[in-house]
Amino acid sequence: MMWDYSKIKKGSRFMGNKPKYQHVKDTIIAEINAKRLKIGDKLPSEIELQEMYNVSRHTIRVALEQLEHEGFIEKEHGLGSFVKLEKKERNKTIGVITTYMSDYIFPEIIRGIESELTKAGYSMLLVNTNNDIQTERKALKMMLENQVEGIIVEPTKSSSYNPNIDVYLNIRKQEMPLISINAKFDEINFPFIGMNDLEASYVNTEFLIENNHEKIGAILKSDYKQGKERLKGFVKAISDYSLSYSNQDVVMFTTETRGQVLMDEVHKLLDRRAITGLVCYNDMIALDVLNLCLAKGIRVPEDLSIVSFDNSILSMLTSVKITSISHPQIGLGIDAARHMMKMIEDKTYEFEDIVYPVNLDIKESVKQL
Repeated sequence: MMWDYSKIKKGSRFMGNKPKYQHVKDTIIAEINAKRLKIGDKLPSEIELQEMYNVSRHTIRVALEQLEHEGFIEKEHGLGSFVKLEKKERNKTIGVITTYMSDYIFPEIIRGIESELTKAGYSMLLVNTNNDIQTERKALKMMLENQVEGIIVEPTKSSSYNPNIDVYLNIRKQEMPLISINAKFDEINFPFIGMNDLEASYVNTEFLIENNHEKIGAILKSDYKQGKERLKGFVKAISDYSLSYSNQDVVMFTTETRGQVLMDEVHKLLDRRAITGLVCYNDMIALDVLNLCLAKGIRVPEDLSIVSFDNSILSMLTSVKITSISHPQIGLGIDAARHMMKMIEDKTYEFEDIVYPVNLDIKESVKQL
């Protein structure tokens, strides 16, 4: 049966703040819900719809793609688009993509997500990228193929250009909710949950300065947005307090170079004994530095004061407990899951970024000079 679309006013256009494709889509859904478009009815061709709504061919295609994705229509090659037998059943699955899975804070984040999803009858599809761009691309495409209802993702290589922008834009085009955690996209404005890493690094550096340290170094990660923001915070504190900045005292590493940098550059930094304070990228790096100091006879905090990020269990497992900025960990996972489900259940829900307050847990690793 062919849809009688003669009653649709020719030249019908987008109204209010709605995008044109959304107006086309909503009109067709309204026809289906009102039973004027029945199961098996064939939609007009793309050209006919283009003329009806006085919009571009691209606009019509976007509307039809979303209608197909949401289960209102199905396309048959060479025949056209037809109203489906019934709207597809929800699978209540959320895709979760992390850069690491076994890393010390990620199990807690994942636990928080899973606990909230399970309570609400959702399931989780979990993928680990190992901070690899191609693995992230495959993971995103797999989420689309599995028709998950939303995606929670920690962006891969978040400090540099992401060649997966096309896939992310496709996710947005399909109106699939997506929340980025820990790192915020520069190129695309997706909802974000995480820390203010610039402020956190400033607080860490300032704490060393307030304890009369003037020669301060840093070990930070350059392929993570968090690392670049922490470098900015470090530099800002050094500048605001008119201290000297030395390139020799700042060591940057990436996912791939971490081991080599620790073996070479960090050894050199410690051997020079030119600094009295050190800002470490996270508790794992701080633990590595503590072990190196122990091997070299450098006492913490008597000879070198250390501050770090995450306030994880690792900051408590050393002979000298590490002063560290707290990370919400399981709380972040809970918040991500709760807000993702709100975005799915209520299409009008307006998500506002969640940026956690900075909290420095002062322990034993900093000495006042």
